Amino acid sequence: MARDFVSEKNSHIQYDPEAYGRTATILSKFGGVDNPQLLEKGRKAEAEWRAEHRMAFLSDEDTGGHGSAIAIMESGPLYDDTFMTRLIWNRSNSQIIERSLFLPHKEMTEKGFKSQVADFLRAADPSDERLEHNHGGFACSLSPFGAEWKYQSQNRAKRLWYDISQEVYGHSNGDFEPKEAYPAQRAFLPMTTRFEHRRIRSLLARFTASLNPESLKIMRQTGLYSPNVYNWLQGGRGDHAAEKAVLRRQAARSFPVLLGKMSESQKITEAIDRREPLTPVLARNLSHGKIDENAVKSLSGLHWQRVGRHVVKTPAETLHHIGRTPKNWLPKSRKDWAAFKIVHHEIGTLAKIIGREPKSLLLETGGNWQKMASVFASNPAVGVRDMLDHFYDSVVLPSYIVRENAKNGIHGLETKDARKAQVPYTVTRTMNKAEQVLCGNKSATRIMDLSARWHRQQIAIDNQIRDFSESDIWPALSEPQTHGVPGNLAIRPLTSTEELQAEGARMNHCVGGYSRACMLEGSHILAIETAAGKPLSTVEICETGDPNSPLEVEQHFAYDNEDPGDPSIKALEWYMNGIRKGSIEVDWDGIAAAREKANAADASNEILKRTGFDPFDAERRERAFEAFKEFLPKSQRSLTLDAWLEKTGIEQTFRKDDKEDLSLDFLDGNFGQARNDSADFEIGNGIRLAAEQSRMVANDRETSDDDWAAAI
Repeated sequence: MARDFVSEKNSHIQYDPEAYGRTATILSKFGGVDNPQLLEKGRKAEAEWRAEHRMAFLSDEDTGGHGSAIAIMESGPLYDDTFMTRLIWNRSNSQIIERSLFLPHKEMTEKGFKSQVADFLRAADPSDERLEHNHGGFACSLSPFGAEWKYQSQNRAKRLWYDISQEVYGHSNGDFEPKEAYPAQRAFLPMTTRFEHRRIRSLLARFTASLNPESLKIMRQTGLYSPNVYNWLQGGRGDHAAEKAVLRRQAARSFPVLLGKMSESQKITEAIDRREPLTPVLARNLSHGKIDENAVKSLSGLHWQRVGRHVVKTPAETLHHIGRTPKNWLPKSRKDWAAFKIVHHEIGTLAKIIGREPKSLLLETGGNWQKMASVFASNPAVGVRDMLDHFYDSVVLPSYIVRENAKNGIHGLETKDARKAQVPYTVTRTMNKAEQVLCGNKSATRIMDLSARWHRQQIAIDNQIRDFSESDIWPALSEPQTHGVPGNLAIRPLTSTEELQAEGARMNHCVGGYSRACMLEGSHILAIETAAGKPLSTVEICETGDPNSPLEVEQHFAYDNEDPGDPSIKALEWYMNGIRKGSIEVDWDGIAAAREKANAADASNEILKRTGFDPFDAERRERAFEAFKEFLPKSQRSLTLDAWLEKTGIEQTFRKDDKEDLSLDFLDGNFGQARNDSADFEIGNGIRLAAEQSRMVANDRETSDDDWAAAI
């Protein structure tokens, strides 16, 4: 049997917490509670909570022939202690799933609760449009493995524990639990969550048994289990629902992976109901008509089990990828489809960074998607942006700084007018030209090899050309965490350039170059290790400026930019939760004061932070150029810096950028924002915001169909 809908076996599970004293056992064994009166308080708190937070299945017989239903009663501060019951039910006369809520009485038996739910269903008006639009309802899936049901199970377990904890440990509503309650909490929550999920599986098994099996079969093939999709397959409300249901199911069988888009689009739905040819309708309405009919045909008959869930979630993106792929190169297996997505995503990012057309970079794949995906496995394309920025700041920008400031009579950082020294920001042509010189017409594989080599050597290059001072330190986000971390791990904030470089060397990634982000831009780097000091992963956390959610994880990688393992992920979740709850203290005032002091540096220091050395020192400029020569084409490696700037045309771009009234600003603390602005420039085929795309990739954000529609 398919995993997505659970059979009715064991669907009548009865739960009696008093039968084996689970709560008392956990409190005494893990929570250090030996007092029989406190244990009895905990038992009563659980019994009272369950009486007020019922979950029940009602059959068609229970509702007097009005359909089957699942009822979940809940309460809480969000509802001002008012008890509400959320309902999902299948009206027997229309075969449509509806969702709503009503206010039940607080004190009632299980039989009385079912009776009150049945009365509500009998009184519900079938013509009430609010039910069709789920006003007052709740998000749910017809599969018990949906994220919302897992969240429901976890939430019920947490709220139950909080009531028990208040009674047993005596803390006030809204206060944090005492530390002695933590071991009992860690034992109680997973066990109770599993049981609550079993109850939900039981309820859904009985509920889906009353639904149309043909529509459920189609939903299995598409991986979509929302009531809205089911209602769409049933023909919706109104006249001729049975006829519409036949046409819609036929369309869903033809293109299972496009069911989500078909059910969401009113235009596509109306066209299907009018019996219009399906392929032209889909091509016309998906991604604003920018998709070829042949691309749509290539998805005919494919199920999500063959192509992966990502195709179901973002079909327009997949169709766009298919449209620029030769027909005989299309994926043949599920692994191929997964690699196909990775390659197109990474190639798209790379194309935007270097200003090239994605098609030209895709030619080298030859349809071998898994082999090409391995190129990006531990070396994501977003890393190319770091390499290009480093090359520009170290090799090209110093010469530009010297050239521009010479116009104002400034020839060194030691002169009396050095505070007036400027850094040119908006230098689109110069930046693009430098990128073209470094990447040229290289294939994606060669560019990524270049990036990987740079990441391995970045620290050595910095040591060769940059000046590091003892002042390159910053406050720790928190004290090192060595006790209570899941998996007996340790979390250590890194607070100096020296520590970052050591971490980058031992983890084989580029964190060694994040000093500026940590000192001036709100980044915090954490090293996650075993208790014995063995490195596991490195984390970058960024300040958001939102007082309600001041921190977010920017990136988290293991050795050589591989994905971190579950122990590291759980340790990081524990750390972030500790900061949110206040159990891990953060000296926000101290961090802000140190950053303000660092940002108050004068202009000459800002130039040094940008380039890493005194750009007016010709010997240092030449040394920086020497450090990057191995990344240049062989024909350019014998040149001096000045000769190279002239031969590659970069010197000419300096002059062209001069003529466009570029923004030359004093470095007065807005440097970081101006630097970000310089990354937002138009390149190649007119696609913008390379920096934003890089952040999306770094955050592992899945691009939506709307994003793709806007981009293409």
